[in-house]
Amino acid sequence: MGGKTVVLKTAAFFQVLAQMGFFVPAEYYQTQVFKKISFAGNLSDEDTDGLSGFGLEMRSFIESTGLAEKSLIFMDEFAKTTNSSEATSLLSAIIETFSKNPNAFMFVSTHF
Repeated sequence: MGGKTVVLKTAAFFQVLAQMGFFVPAEYYQTQVFKKISFAGNLSDEDTDGLSGFGLEMRSFIESTGLAEKSLIFMDEFAKTTNSSEATSLLSAIIETFSKNPNAFMFVSTHF
């Protein structure tokens, strides 16, 4: 409960404001335009469709990974419903994969 979700939501809100041509309430804000902005984890308010918490996170992640275009992805406490070793493995693999993609930009918060 250190404010991670609030910081991610604020960063996402600022990006959307900037891309729409609105004032960003910051002393200094520099960014670029992204073709796709996605949210994975606690940031999205979606229907459960009977899925478990882990199932929702995986669906949200899969939907956010179409990275042929320049994409900005916000991930909030991804894999928090799994044990810590599985979550560490999943998050490490995701970060490693995305770090090799020049079209992918991520903000990630974790519960570790």
